[in-house]
Amino acid sequence: MLNSTTKEAVAHLLREEITSGKEVSLKVAQESMRPLINPGDRVVVEGCRAENLIPGDIILYEKEGTLYTHRFLYRRELFLLTKGDNALFLDTPFPKEQLLGKIITIKKKSRTINLRKRSWRIINSVLAILFLTEGLMFGIARRLKRGLFGHKKIRNDLEDRLILLCARTRIDSETKDEIKKLLGKKLNWDYLLKRAEREGLSGLLYYNLKRFNERIVPPSVMETLEERYFNITSRNLFFLKEVGRVLKAFKEAGIPAMVLKGTFLIEEIYKNPGLRSMSDIDLLVKRKNLLQVHEGLKGLGYTTTDNYLDYIEKPISGYLNSLFYYRKENEASIPLHIHWHLVNSSVPNYMFSSRIDMGGIWQETEKIKIADGEALSLAPHHLVIYLSEHALRMKHSLDRLILLCDISEVIEEYRNGLNWERVIEDSFRFNLDRMVYYNLYLVRKFLGREIPSYVLKRLRPERPGYFERKFVSFISKNRRFPGLSYLLYLSLNRGLFAKGRFVFRTFFPPRQVMAQRNNISRKNLTPLPYLRHLREVLGPLPKLIRYL
Repeated sequence: MLNSTTKEAVAHLLREEITSGKEVSLKVAQESMRPLINPGDRVVVEGCRAENLIPGDIILYEKEGTLYTHRFLYRRELFLLTKGDNALFLDTPFPKEQLLGKIITIKKKSRTINLRKRSWRIINSVLAILFLTEGLMFGIARRLKRGLFGHKKIRNDLEDRLILLCARTRIDSETKDEIKKLLGKKLNWDYLLKRAEREGLSGLLYYNLKRFNERIVPPSVMETLEERYFNITSRNLFFLKEVGRVLKAFKEAGIPAMVLKGTFLIEEIYKNPGLRSMSDIDLLVKRKNLLQVHEGLKGLGYTTTDNYLDYIEKPISGYLNSLFYYRKENEASIPLHIHWHLVNSSVPNYMFSSRIDMGGIWQETEKIKIADGEALSLAPHHLVIYLSEHALRMKHSLDRLILLCDISEVIEEYRNGLNWERVIEDSFRFNLDRMVYYNLYLVRKFLGREIPSYVLKRLRPERPGYFERKFVSFISKNRRFPGLSYLLYLSLNRGLFAKGRFVFRTFFPPRQVMAQRNNISRKNLTPLPYLRHLREVLGPLPKLIRYL
């Protein structure tokens, strides 16, 4: 049997052979593609870029030193989803860098199958649709089973309380005493580690527990937290270096740019790259500069499947308002999102996106030093509004406490200079008053951050609707999961017709939105992305049914 090092070497040699333009013949040993490909059959592989794959293609990829021959179903940004014809469930998505090539010929004992023939291309496309639909149905069934018949949750009040107390950069003496008392009790450390990771608070937990005597916290726990802390630090420093490089190029080209979310928060709010993770780089530019931005990023080695020309002349979308770029450096991919509007979602957000005054926001930006360069940032009152909207986007729905922690830390950082009157005024003007209110209310409830009482009083909705009340009930009981914000979004649509339109557009976004979200061109758009979107939309349904 080959050890892991030998397997990786073999995979590397295969990659070199295939990418050099050679067709490689391999003998299949697995049964996952029965009955089309059986053990003992030989397959011929040719090189193929992930961007050129068509749903239904049979591909060869490497994962942890093992080679797999599975059917490609769809691509999402930097990841591919596949399924074995003989497997019950869809495979776990894997990075597109693991793709080795595409199967073009299957050689059996009695015959040879040419997959490049038109008839086989049609058959494979149909099979892809059927397998994705099958995977969708099984996924929904599993979620329903877990949602309706799941086990009763074990209470971990002490551990949850400890995480909440550590979800801050500044700890007063009273909080420190309470943490010390909790550390003296019998804690479920495995649960604590898992919960902190899930909430995005591993860095802050490590940072704050280091203040206490090492004998209080088990060494193995601190080692795990330390490893996470330094992994976060390493990745963030790598990203921040790239931010400086991009901002320098933009400055030389005369392109104003704002740093958003993680980049800004790490540098200006947390002031420590190990306290908050970031998954990508987000920059906000003016839409009129998209041509310059595209050329500048191209010169820096970035590529994209999005077409910036589609957005220069069109009105601001009630959906996605960003372009996705990425660049390879050694074995790492650097994801970069270029935004021209603060709101960006594949779920309809026209209820408030059209009311946000981007011109006014640009006029009030502040200059900051970041990543050894210069950039712009949102004014503090706009930052609170933006982070509130971001925390309640459908894919987040306050599923991680770090989203509330961001808002709490911003309020603490600008406690003497935050214009609460502008927070209130612009929240109503942008139709985001409900989102701002619920975030501020929860920041006070969960994290103990002081919010002026008049602010909450003026932002509080006078007549919350049924769905809004259910949303508040879920959050108050700590039942947080992606998709929950849909209840709040429904309340933002007044009247039966408006709600019906919103639901329809949730299930069937415009073609341009689906193409951009799946990183493909409109002409290559198939029903498969809509099936996947349907699965995502229906994903939270079992939990909603269970809790309702």
